[in-house]
Amino acid sequence: MILLTANHSATSRSPCAVLLFGAGMVGSAISTQLQQSGSLDSTFMPLDWGPTDLFAGQLMAIEARLTEFLSEGPPASNRAGGLHFVWCAGQAGFYSTEEQVSRELNRYQDVLQTIERIVDRFPDIPAKMILISSAGGLFEGQRGVTVDSIPAPSRPYSRLKLAQEELLLGSRAFPKKEIYRLTSVYGYIRTHQRRGLIPTLVANGLCQRPCQITGYSTTIRDYVWIEDVAEYVSRTVMSGASAGQDRVEILASGKPSSILEIRQIVENTISRSLSLHYSLDAANGDAMSFDAGVLPEDWHPSELSTNVRKIAIDALHRQTLFLGL
Repeated sequence: MILLTANHSATSRSPCAVLLFGAGMVGSAISTQLQQSGSLDSTFMPLDWGPTDLFAGQLMAIEARLTEFLSEGPPASNRAGGLHFVWCAGQAGFYSTEEQVSRELNRYQDVLQTIERIVDRFPDIPAKMILISSAGGLFEGQRGVTVDSIPAPSRPYSRLKLAQEELLLGSRAFPKKEIYRLTSVYGYIRTHQRRGLIPTLVANGLCQRPCQITGYSTTIRDYVWIEDVAEYVSRTVMSGASAGQDRVEILASGKPSSILEIRQIVENTISRSLSLHYSLDAANGDAMSFDAGVLPEDWHPSELSTNVRKIAIDALHRQTLFLGL
């Protein structure tokens, strides 16, 4: 968990505090963007998601730390910026079992109850919660998803994401809730962070290793760039925590891409041929796409080919393609 608090350089637009649950690819990118945008200092606090007895004590320590900070009295100007909670945590994925997602849902409920206590304790500070959810999980196998499309979760993971959304929307602690359903997120190559299709192809291509792909060359997905997500979420945090309508939005590129197309983009970028071996798993071969009409008006996704180039340049500069492989 990352606790972000306003420092002496913060402006009236800066939130007084942000509790960012999740320090993986999405959480780290949002934290970095917020620190650049809002003069915020970051403190990492452990929160163990595994089947251990550490979680309850760590969550109590987080509550105590934030309560102490708020009790000491942030400047009035920063109080106007509000108290924000961002959830992009968890270890569950598409292939998680019912037992795994059940444990994660219990963790989420514990955190939500803790957040509600904090908000109730400081009613003079406006509060907002942002939940990062999964468009890929909720609309798996659907093509041309529109604003009228209905989520149809088919996996334990997908049902987990829908349950998390429903719990947040049912909470009375926040005058405003925001839910962002992401499509397949891709980012830079980092250790201890999940790698999706695109960073894996770049890393293996640069190292001249074969890639095992689950799906078909014609499998279509929508891929969204991590920096676009981080910039958008950071902007919503910096806009304040005033009351308003709840938001449930899909963050996607709006441009579906097949594995074959991505292969060609990566090969053109690194000037090397890729060696791909397909595991024809029908459970992960369904096409999925999203109509551009579902995207928020102030959302501006970047070009996939540009971002693949960024990944390759960053990997060669940092030598991250050799780490954790």
